[in-house]
Amino acid sequence: MKLGSIVGIVLAGILIITGIIMCMIGSASAKGENKELFMQIDDSGTHYIQDISSEVTKLSVECKDADIKIIGGAERSFIEFNNFNPNKYSVNATANVIPFSESADISSLLDLGDIGFSFKGLRYFLDPRNDDFDEMKKSIIINLAADSMLKIIDIDAEHSTLTAENVNVSGDMILGIKNGSIEIKSCTAQSAVSITGTSLKVNLESSTAKVLRSNITDCEMNITNCLVNDTDITAESGRIDFISETTIDDKAISVTSESGGILFNSKPLSSPFNHEPLHGADEENAPAQFKIKCLSASVNLSFPSEITTNTSPAPTVTNP
Repeated sequence: MKLGSIVGIVLAGILIITGIIMCMIGSASAKGENKELFMQIDDSGTHYIQDISSEVTKLSVECKDADIKIIGGAERSFIEFNNFNPNKYSVNATANVIPFSESADISSLLDLGDIGFSFKGLRYFLDPRNDDFDEMKKSIIINLAADSMLKIIDIDAEHSTLTAENVNVSGDMILGIKNGSIEIKSCTAQSAVSITGTSLKVNLESSTAKVLRSNITDCEMNITNCLVNDTDITAESGRIDFISETTIDDKAISVTSESGGILFNSKPLSSPFNHEPLHGADEENAPAQFKIKCLSASVNLSFPSEITTNTSPAPTVTNP
C-alpha cells in the first residue's frame, strides 16, 4: 500500500475518533445542562427541545399538520417538537430569532437556501422508521416564561389546531392556518393579532390587542369579552359572533354581509350597518375602526350600546 494511502487512512481514522469523542463530550455537556443535543428517538416517536433564551424576540414556525400549543407562565422558555421526521425539519436558532421549518420531502433536506443545510447524519437518514415518523401525530408546545422578550409569534400551518393561553407578546401574533382551529384565551398582543385561513374555527376569549385582523374564507368565529382598539374582519361564508361587555359606540362601525344576516343585540339589521362615533371623533386622532365585511356569513353583534337603529322587520311566517 502506498504511503499516501496509509496516511489518508490514518487521518480519516483520527477524524472519526475525534468526531465521536466530540459528540460524546457535547452530549454529556448538554445532558448536564438539561438540553438535548440531538433529536431523541424511542418506541413512542421522536422528541426534540429547543431552548428560548431571554434575548429571542421572534418565533417562526412553518409546518404541515400539528397540534400547536402556546403556554404562558412557564418556569422557563423552550419549544418541544414531537414526532417530526428528523430528516424533514430545520431549526436554525440565532441570538434573536428561532425559525422552524418542516420540509416537504427528504430531497429538500439538501436545500442550501434560506433554511440552510438541514442534513442531520446517516443515523437519521438510514433509519428504517422514516415512513413511520410521517404517520405519527405531531405536536409543537411553546412554553414561555415571564421574562420572555418575545415580540412576534409567526405560525404558518396547513392542517393544524392551535391553542394559546396566558401569552403576552410586545408585538404581533401572526397566525396562518389553512384548515383547522385556533383558540386564544387570556392573551395580550400589544400590537396586532392577525389570523388567516381557508376553513377555520376561531375562538378568542378575554384577550387584548391593539388590532384584530382576520381574513378567512369559511369561518366560524366567536369573539367574547376581548379588548381591541381596531377590528378588521373579512370572511366569505360562515358565522361571526362578537360579544362584548364593553361598548363600541365610540368606534367607526361598518358591518356588511351581502347575503347573510346581521343581528345587533338580538335585533335584525339590514346591510350595510354603518355608525359614526357616538360622541364624536377625537380631534387629534382618527376614531377607532370596527369593520366586518362578509359575502354570505352571518354576523351577530352584542354589546352595551346607546345606538338607535332602524331594525329590519321580522319575516312573516304563514301556517300551512
